[in-house]
Amino acid sequence: MFRLKRRHAPRLARPAASMLAALMAVLLCLPGLVAAVPAEWAKVEPGHSAMWFDVSRSGEGWVLEVLPGDGAVLYWFTFDDDGNPRWLGGAGRIERGEDGDTVVFDDLYAVHGPRFGPQFDPADLVRERQGRATLRFRDCDRGTIAFDAYGRQGEFALTRLTRTMGSGCRPAHGVPGQPVLNHAGQSGSWYEQATSGQGFSLAWLADGSVGVVWFTFDPQGRPYWLTGTGHLEADRLVFPRLQSARGGRFVDPFSPAGVERRTWGRLELRLDCTTGDAAYTPTEPGFAAGTMQLRRLTALAAPACPWVKPALTDLYAISLTELPATVGPPRLAITPPPGTEPPPWQYGWQDLVLATTVADDGTAHGYARQEAVDYISLLPGEHPGFIDPAYRARFQPIILAPGATRWERTGSRSDGVVPIMAHAGTLLYNHAVFTPYGIQTGLTPIHADLSGPGFVDITFIDGRFPEPYWNQAIAASRDLRYAVGEAGRVKSGESGIGESDAYPWKWSIDGGQEALPAGRAIYARTKPLCISDDGSRIIGAAWPAGAAPESADHSVAVQWDGPRLPAELRNAAGRTLILPTACSRDAGIVYGQWRASDIDADNKVAGFWTRDGRSAPTGPLEASAEDPRGWPYVIQHVSADGSLAAGEYASHDDPPVRGALLWGQDIGLVRLSEVLKSAGLQPDWPQIHVRGISPSGEYLLLASDPIRNGPARGDGSTIHTLLLRLEKRRP
Repeated sequence: MFRLKRRHAPRLARPAASMLAALMAVLLCLPGLVAAVPAEWAKVEPGHSAMWFDVSRSGEGWVLEVLPGDGAVLYWFTFDDDGNPRWLGGAGRIERGEDGDTVVFDDLYAVHGPRFGPQFDPADLVRERQGRATLRFRDCDRGTIAFDAYGRQGEFALTRLTRTMGSGCRPAHGVPGQPVLNHAGQSGSWYEQATSGQGFSLAWLADGSVGVVWFTFDPQGRPYWLTGTGHLEADRLVFPRLQSARGGRFVDPFSPAGVERRTWGRLELRLDCTTGDAAYTPTEPGFAAGTMQLRRLTALAAPACPWVKPALTDLYAISLTELPATVGPPRLAITPPPGTEPPPWQYGWQDLVLATTVADDGTAHGYARQEAVDYISLLPGEHPGFIDPAYRARFQPIILAPGATRWERTGSRSDGVVPIMAHAGTLLYNHAVFTPYGIQTGLTPIHADLSGPGFVDITFIDGRFPEPYWNQAIAASRDLRYAVGEAGRVKSGESGIGESDAYPWKWSIDGGQEALPAGRAIYARTKPLCISDDGSRIIGAAWPAGAAPESADHSVAVQWDGPRLPAELRNAAGRTLILPTACSRDAGIVYGQWRASDIDADNKVAGFWTRDGRSAPTGPLEASAEDPRGWPYVIQHVSADGSLAAGEYASHDDPPVRGALLWGQDIGLVRLSEVLKSAGLQPDWPQIHVRGISPSGEYLLLASDPIRNGPARGDGSTIHTLLLRLEKRRP
């Protein structure tokens, strides 16, 4: 195994101590005791920077800012026992543990005194310690806050309210359709030195909007808070409607229906990465308009300001492991009698390996093809003990456990096994049948429990398909409870060669195989390509009547949603995805190609489509300086959440240069050969091909040969396979 030297991604600097003391003078970091963390608690990440609330107490909430160096800031906007707004703030720390992390705030402070507007005097500030709090998270979206404040103790359930751009518990490489803007690092706390004691908590949100909470005072010097959502206009952050709130109660009884929200006024901010200004225009009586000169108080652990597109190696440490190329040494097809030498015409066999899938723990699945070595063509009957040519190629599913040095055979069938997916000891594969001369004549999908004899043929029932000549699985849900594929019969030709009718089908472990609506009134052929994990949505390709089957220029992407006829995938502009190539496990993100215009049908753009109708290109693959044109590429494999995509490209050279690539929203298109070369890990291969990606995206299978259906050589040549690991660096 080879491993890159670790390079840490740049971190934001801590806010200056003087600045931290300046804002409200309430954010202190003191040691304290922390309760033991149960095993079900999660690690705290930069993505936990967000607004949180208790669904039973809508109307109040918390702002958590995760800072560099395991620091944290918490704001609690709530009410007193009379329903008046008040807020608490504190600085704390993240305590890391093997069984989960805890965010500890030993001191929560309340402040009052300064009056809103031109009469604001920081000298009037009164700071009072009111308690402490501890936050823990079960995952990215749920947690708890245990508190002791104002003489009361309790615990509330936390639910995420917002996702901060660039740090929303997202994959390190980004989320498709959620680009990180250069100014996303403006998220954090801001204040004015002349009016120290009040300030803003700002957050750029994943959808491109921006949220703010203004912690301030009313004209009588009582604590007051305002919330709002805004947008960017030129160089201004515009919040057209800030809202105030009153009517809630601290702790119990709290009734969300009793919270009264009122429009307070308008706020505009102009910010760079360290300074800015604010202008506000209240409509609430008693509040005067004004301006503020702002300075940054806190910067989140992520993203940086300005945000810079990271390199793949900034986010992940890369390592390579070469997988065994054979199952065992060459062996004879027929064992000669004891004491005799094998005649020269007998076959030797080499079990060549083709890895096809990889699991999240690095377990690789594939199949071994028993390939003839020193093959001599013979006619039946020429020699005693002649081996029927039907056995020129045999297939058997194999598995390579993490850390193992050799493949192990699984299952009992050994002819024509082509794995589709594997999960938790279960394998879905196609079982091929061959004629006496090695010509494939049929496929039968097999759902196999490898821990026992549980082979289940996915076969036709009730005569729903007209005497199928072939039947193949194409894709399956992650747990293999659902599968999709095609079945058909040959209309002309012999031995599996010729034009054929094809019928799409869906299979479930409980309901068996059923035909999918083919839409034959519109389409000559519909072919399913992926199915969601719950079996409810299927993505595929369709060819209109009169179009050449399998022609990418004439295909359209379609989806089956329940029992309805397939519907074409269109973006918000009404443009149709023409060729789907891969999709996420919920079928909510589909990769493929779009026509750049209706006029130029040959000009295609690679990109993705999302369930809500959004689409975006994955970008051009920049060519060499000698070839300014973008190189064509195709996305073939994606992680379960659809955020990391892998595929292959080809240059315009003759012959073309081919290689593997990765794409993520934040990293863009990355040629793997360049990454491996810069790290000293480049294999000595003419080409690199992607064979598969694990559901989490942590592992990729890379191969030296593009063959998809197994080694088809009789010369004993070997397909080399590497397991590439992307190990996330800690922010």
